[in-house]
Amino acid sequence: MSLPDINLLHVFAAVYEAGSFTGASERLNASKASVSIAISRLEQQLQVTLFRRTTRLVAPTPESHRLYAEALPLLQALQDTLRAVCTRFDETNGRLRISATIEFLEHRLAPVLAAFTRRYPRVALDVQVSDQARDMVKGAIDLSFRLGRLQDSSSRAVKLEDFAQYLVAAPAYLDEVGVPDSPEALTRYEWINLSILPHSLTWTFSHPLEGRRVVQMSQKMRTDSTQGLCALLRQGMGISVLDELSVVADLAAGRLCKVLPEWSLPHGGVFALYPPGRMVSPLSSLLVSFYRDYWSDRQPGNAIPVDSGF
Repeated sequence: MSLPDINLLHVFAAVYEAGSFTGASERLNASKASVSIAISRLEQQLQVTLFRRTTRLVAPTPESHRLYAEALPLLQALQDTLRAVCTRFDETNGRLRISATIEFLEHRLAPVLAAFTRRYPRVALDVQVSDQARDMVKGAIDLSFRLGRLQDSSSRAVKLEDFAQYLVAAPAYLDEVGVPDSPEALTRYEWINLSILPHSLTWTFSHPLEGRRVVQMSQKMRTDSTQGLCALLRQGMGISVLDELSVVADLAAGRLCKVLPEWSLPHGGVFALYPPGRMVSPLSSLLVSFYRDYWSDRQPGNAIPVDSGF
């Protein structure tokens, strides 16, 4: 004898407790015919009669009493166990370890995390702040937010949005050395190199009428921190490129200004990175979706939302 379909036991319990096929159909939100067919299938699989049917009565047999008394508690225990497991792995409960740059945290991620924790108070967040891309496996990082262009082809990533990049300098520096009149003229200026960028000394400028120009800079000094670059530029120590998220406040306050604004630089991307070789945690997917929804409902500054997969 093959084991019966466990789903039929739910129908059996409804008929046993309701005392009729009609009552069971109302409880299950199913047709009376489908309930009758389910009971017949269960009786056939068990090779016993569970209910004696008349035009006016559905009466449980001794086998029905035994099945209800012995099997239903086991079924209830199974349901309770499954609910407990689902609760344990509930995507709204647990710890999420995140990595991001301080600028991205301040300007884009922090307000998202504040709203996220209000929505999901049982989620604990561990936020690691660094300009350097960390080893997600060694650091046990679930989700990393990175700006720029991905260099590691093994990374699993979702592109969240684009951002602009600006050539900037302090007004006092430009007053002292003069304003460059072309991308090629930048080679005569004190260039501050952000060394964490790939190809950080080679920049492509585009103009609607004059086309593209590729310029190889000669560094005056270098730094491995976006915050450090901002600080050096504000002190009038040179000229460089910054992403719009990092420089928006300095531009608004007049501490820095755009240089050659008629020339544009390639856009960069904001990526959510998942650890290689692991399943994406439900919490990571939840936060990525929440991030997109949060900024789609608001004016995202100059960032251009995009929808890109892995």
